[in-house]
Amino acid sequence: MSIDPQNKVNTPNLEFNQMSKQWELLHALLGGTQTMREGREKWLTMEPREQEVAYNNRLARTYLYNAFRDTIEKLVSKPFSRPVSTQGKLPERLQGMLENMDMSGRDLTQFSRDVFTAGVTYGMSHILVDFPQFAPTATLEDERVSGVRPLFVHVPPTNLIGWRTETQVNGEQMLVQARIYEKKIEAFGAFGDREVEYIRVYTPDEWQLWQRHPDDGENYTLVESGSHTFGGVPLATFYVSRTGVATASPPLGDLASLNLAHWQSMSDQRNVLRFARVGLLFAAGFSEEEMEEGLTIGPNQMIRSTNESAKVSYVEHKGEAIKAGQEDL
Repeated sequence: MSIDPQNKVNTPNLEFNQMSKQWELLHALLGGTQTMREGREKWLTMEPREQEVAYNNRLARTYLYNAFRDTIEKLVSKPFSRPVSTQGKLPERLQGMLENMDMSGRDLTQFSRDVFTAGVTYGMSHILVDFPQFAPTATLEDERVSGVRPLFVHVPPTNLIGWRTETQVNGEQMLVQARIYEKKIEAFGAFGDREVEYIRVYTPDEWQLWQRHPDDGENYTLVESGSHTFGGVPLATFYVSRTGVATASPPLGDLASLNLAHWQSMSDQRNVLRFARVGLLFAAGFSEEEMEEGLTIGPNQMIRSTNESAKVSYVEHKGEAIKAGQEDL
């Protein structure tokens, strides 16, 4: 089943696109020095008349002091200094969730920490309540015997690419559609593997799974679908700095901007140090023939001239600009 090219299942909605512009700097900072360098002129401007070689050398000498990532780690570590506990007793069928929330081995504390980290970074994070597929004819007893149970799936804001809401009679905004992007590494051939992209679509009573074939460009095909009895879109959102339904602003966005300013100032400082640390040699009174022969500076070397007034000295930088840059950093 193909999709209308004007209405693709993988097309992000407008609110997602607006938020994603704020995430570019966050991702670059979280990636560290290497990612910031790869961004090149997006994060470090090339000066007028600066040659490509000179810019590349300056970029290679620029290092990131990652205050943004360090702040996130410190904020997240405080509420998780002790394991997360639950109040009351869970039904016996759900006891295993505390040790394995998402069927990939993450317990309640690890899962909660990941959700909270995304919330501090982006301003929100999502949790999908899922249930493994089971035979349509299976009974409740069959499910209990097999150990099948609900599971939680962490959905970062970067993966919820589209959603729709409807206003209810009481004025409440209800989520009626969610489109979730995911990428999996799947076996390919006898020994290889490859990345396969999917879009999961949820409505209050149905779900769909769309797949993009690795060799089929941007076209997605519906490969699975079914109904569910959750009673709504099974997606819950944890907000830190909410701006709307499924929208938020990065609470540390201003810090990220300051970290970018530090990256740029650090580049200027290291660049000026490169020139200030190397003394500029000054020579006077030498003939053209003597200058053509060149001056050799170093141990066990002698500089000679037929002019008794000839002199050689170093011009040293006073360092006022270096001090100003250091105070700025």
